[in-house]
Amino acid sequence: MSVFIKHGLKDGLSIINNPSQLRAAEEELGPTFIKIGQVLSTRPDIVSQPFIDEFRKLRDNVRPEKFDDIKTIIENDLGKSLEEVFLSFEKEPIACASIAQVHLAKLKSGEHVVIKVQRPNIRDMIIGDINILKRMAKLLKFSPQGAIMNPVEVIDELGNTLKTELDFLNEAKNVEIFTEKNNGIQHIKAPKVFSKYTTPNILVLEYIEGVKISDKKQLEDKGYYLDDIALKLANNYMKQVFIDGFFHGDPHPGNIIITGDAIAYIDFGMMGTLSKSMQQKYISLLEGIATGNIDMITNAILRIGIRKGDLNANRLKPQIEEIYSYYAYLPVEEINIPEAIEKLFKVCRENNISMPREITMLVKGIMTVESVISDLSPDINIMKVTVPFIRKLKLEEFDVKEDILEQLSNLYLLSKQGLKLPIQLGKLVHDTLEGKLKINLEHTNLEKSFSELNKMVNRLAFSIIVAGLIVGSSLIIRADSVQGLRILGISNMNILGLVGYLGAGVLGFWLLISILRSGRI
Repeated sequence: MSVFIKHGLKDGLSIINNPSQLRAAEEELGPTFIKIGQVLSTRPDIVSQPFIDEFRKLRDNVRPEKFDDIKTIIENDLGKSLEEVFLSFEKEPIACASIAQVHLAKLKSGEHVVIKVQRPNIRDMIIGDINILKRMAKLLKFSPQGAIMNPVEVIDELGNTLKTELDFLNEAKNVEIFTEKNNGIQHIKAPKVFSKYTTPNILVLEYIEGVKISDKKQLEDKGYYLDDIALKLANNYMKQVFIDGFFHGDPHPGNIIITGDAIAYIDFGMMGTLSKSMQQKYISLLEGIATGNIDMITNAILRIGIRKGDLNANRLKPQIEEIYSYYAYLPVEEINIPEAIEKLFKVCRENNISMPREITMLVKGIMTVESVISDLSPDINIMKVTVPFIRKLKLEEFDVKEDILEQLSNLYLLSKQGLKLPIQLGKLVHDTLEGKLKINLEHTNLEKSFSELNKMVNRLAFSIIVAGLIVGSSLIIRADSVQGLRILGISNMNILGLVGYLGAGVLGFWLLISILRSGRI
């Protein structure tokens, strides 16, 4: 708590609305909170864009553990000495993160590997910090998203995410699933898992040597075509999402390298899954965006999202239409995807709609891939690849026989309802002639206007009361015909008038302060 107070909590929960202060506090609190901030940077449904931008600046500025501690963890988990398993082992790590650090080594078989070793006691530290955050949930409920997201629920989800990452057997399984689903695709590669040496605390993977996908100069010097790499990456990511239902959740340049003729992913700690049902919902959303069908977009969002409170669908649709109209006529390459997604998530939050974790991870993954692709080849846009991919996918899944049967069923239902039309029309005419016809009108989006009007009327009434007090007090003081008890030479009627003046002054000052605080004079 002292760290949060130091960085602004003492100013009345201002930290909740100040992204830079919150980031500074997390950096000072250390590895666990840095990791939590990094996870939150992938959740636009929980935090708004200013917080996401700040959390993305968080870096794992942590010192490597002592080699003796790392050696102890490996030997305890494997039940063998380091020399019995490895021909060589680099003492200095090639990467350090908040949860683990990575070393290079060589197995007795001669195979070069990377070893990801969990930091000592990091599991207990994270569980302890999560418990502290749960106790702070009452403070977190004052955040802008508090009315939509249950703070305890958010912290539980963050805790579950971190606990999953802490078990390296999960990451090993992710690598194996990814390899199986991309088997036969020559230009996509994943490292081999050495299951024999993998435990919840240790992950041993094949070492893949190559060039980082962000190192364009070296790629061009080696004869690679950047456009070709960008297209292959984009198409494969669409395959991961819409065919496999198992996609990389963090495809940033540090996790992708080019080796030989293949694009290799080297980190599988964050993977997303989409069920067939969710795939279809997401396809409907993209289809609605591509065709400009606002009803389809709205319905897809309602089907995808989780309702966290009252929802006014009549209010949601115009807001979505406003966002769509803003981007509809822009060239695809000029659309700011992060900005558009932030606006959409903001509308969802305002309407008490929360997005499932897999969708937020997918959105984050697509945004990351988009930035990698645009850096490789500015002429290639993820949307230019996505739309044709979905059209091709729908054509492949199109079943003529099933479609004919569906249309015949719709025709039958239409004809059945059509027979009732004359009866319903006759009832409508009868009710109109009898004076029983009722028309229900609903005003939408007028709450703010009515609230402002109510404030204005209240202030006007308040002003009239103040004016009445001033006029009444003046008349009382001017009334010379009535003489009463005098106190210090002042009549009791004058005292009453002075009290009226004082009351009018206090109320007038109060009214002035309220107007100034509203920012409208």
